[in-house]
Amino acid sequence: ALALLEEETRAVRGWAEIVFAALAEGRSGPGHVAAEHLQAGTVPPAVAESAAPVAELAARRKRALMFYETLETLLAETVACRERAEAWRPRAAAAADLVRRAAATMDTAPLLAGIARIEQAKHEIDGNLNIGLVTAVMLQDLSDPVRT
Repeated sequence: ALALLEEETRAVRGWAEIVFAALAEGRSGPGHVAAEHLQAGTVPPAVAESAAPVAELAARRKRALMFYETLETLLAETVACRERAEAWRPRAAAAADLVRRAAATMDTAPLLAGIARIEQAKHEIDGNLNIGLVTAVMLQDLSDPVRT
């Protein structure tokens, strides 16, 4: 629980929210930039100037997993918002408006497929040195959901 309060965790979560918003709007550019930064072990300066670059593969994987898990949570929240409508209560109040906007434009089936795709990518980075490539392919897959 204390990890959620760390600067790096907050920065990566905020960064994943930016990428999620872009994907929900049909923009893939921020996803491409994210893949490059995750491969390099950096966080875009516009997101957090204080998040230090990481060089070790294990640290880059950890950061990528944090990014992936945030995207996965946002997708799951979007499914919950779509399915529960007015009864939905956000788990992360700060992302509630973002999730509502995404729920209004994205179908449930592709959202569920996106969750499964992120799970697949989480396993893929365990056996792959190129975190950026795994991330780029995953985000490209996520950028093609069927809109309502």
